[in-house]
Amino acid sequence: MTPTEPADARPPGVRLSPLSANRAFATILLLQNVIGGLVGLRSIGWGLIAASVLNAVTLLVFFRPALRDLTRTDRWRTPPPVLTTLGALLLTLTSGQALLAGLLGLWPELRLGYDADAFSASGAGLVPLLIGGALLVPFIEELAFRGFLLTAYERALGVRAAGLAVAGLFALAHAVPLQALGILPAAWILTRAVQHTGSFWTGYAIHVLNNTAALLLPALARSGPPWLRDEAATLTRPQALLALGLSVALLALATRWLRPRPVQVRTHEPVWSASLITVMVLTALVFAGALLGILYVTLTGGDLPRPG
Repeated sequence: MTPTEPADARPPGVRLSPLSANRAFATILLLQNVIGGLVGLRSIGWGLIAASVLNAVTLLVFFRPALRDLTRTDRWRTPPPVLTTLGALLLTLTSGQALLAGLLGLWPELRLGYDADAFSASGAGLVPLLIGGALLVPFIEELAFRGFLLTAYERALGVRAAGLAVAGLFALAHAVPLQALGILPAAWILTRAVQHTGSFWTGYAIHVLNNTAALLLPALARSGPPWLRDEAATLTRPQALLALGLSVALLALATRWLRPRPVQVRTHEPVWSASLITVMVLTALVFAGALLGILYVTLTGGDLPRPG
């Protein structure tokens, strides 16, 4: 039976509370979207770099205790196992693309609001995009989700509930319906991989490789997956159902394989706070607004607006 401690008693070196984790998470998300969006108007790559650097400085200045607590955990000091990381990456890529293909086959209007070229670049512009999008952003996002939130939530909620909560928040934070739904497999597998290996760096490595593939391969091929770009390439209904079934099967395989390690100490602290609720409400409103637009186009039979 899992031992229980009072809310103010945490093991030495792991004093990170859900409240401080929520504050760090909310700050990271705010800066990443505001600064990245403003600078990204001129260059998306430099926008991602600027937001990530500002987030790093903010954490070092204003969240030093939480950052110190996180770096004292075993997960921070444990290197990622190579084979497990590569296997989880393969499941992430295949299940995510299968889910996207299936969703668009059944509901093509989900393309509304999604710009397949938003994170594309070539030549000199590709370098800052890869540095920001494939190296820095994954690190900041992993700090927020599989670092601060997962560490604090596991002791308050247990490994399974914490994993579901963090994966859900990670998907919701992407706001655009197609991105939020399509990233669900990655959100879940990343979380389970960190819990299974006991290494923060497993999630970061998978995140880096996944983002690198997402940014680099379309640049080299000058195109992304056809179902994201061309409505004519959408799968038929039977094919879409088969793709969804494949995605679900791969997620079930990942869930069964990546079994989380138990948390030895539970604090049962509340995870709700004003900062968390604010973030959830704002992102939910953006998601709901975009989804209503998609539903309007679906029901009225209007043309899908083309990004750019």
